[in-house]
Amino acid sequence: LHVVHDSGTTAYPLMVENPNQTAGARTGILFEVYDQEATIEVERGANDIGLDMRFLLADNSDGTKQERLTILEAGNVGIGTDAPGHTLHVAKSASGDYVSLFQNTANTATSHGIIVRAGASAHDTGTIMYLSCRDNDNTDIGSLSNTTGTFTLNQDSDRRFKKDIIDTTIEGLNTVNA
Repeated sequence: LHVVHDSGTTAYPLMVENPNQTAGARTGILFEVYDQEATIEVERGANDIGLDMRFLLADNSDGTKQERLTILEAGNVGIGTDAPGHTLHVAKSASGDYVSLFQNTANTATSHGIIVRAGASAHDTGTIMYLSCRDNDNTDIGSLSNTTGTFTLNQDSDRRFKKDIIDTTIEGLNTVNA
């Protein structure tokens, strides 16, 4: 199949259609190389409105296709999740590994990382939360925030969460003042 379209107007020289109007109806394109498959699927939304797009790739171990990238009709993008709850939702189950890497490979003194913008431009009142760190059970363990113009690293350190606390026997001030 070779599709060519040479026009200055919007046109769709290739169309894949499923006329089924029920929620969950799908259509897509299958790609196959030897015994491995990948698909791009479009699914009618759960509320019978809009379309979700899903990219599935074969798992090398048994050939089962796994959803790797999802774009919901609301605009949320999921990598490693089929139900992204935020504009960008990245999920991975990997013990001893990280979920994501943002790398600037310029290798210069002015190579920068990530910019996070949030909140109002004037720091009048309130707290702007730039980064929230949580355990898998959604317990807050720390954050980076700005409260009325003061940037703060917040670490949740509470006696209630600690075990086996004992007073120290080291009398540091007496040693220093001696």
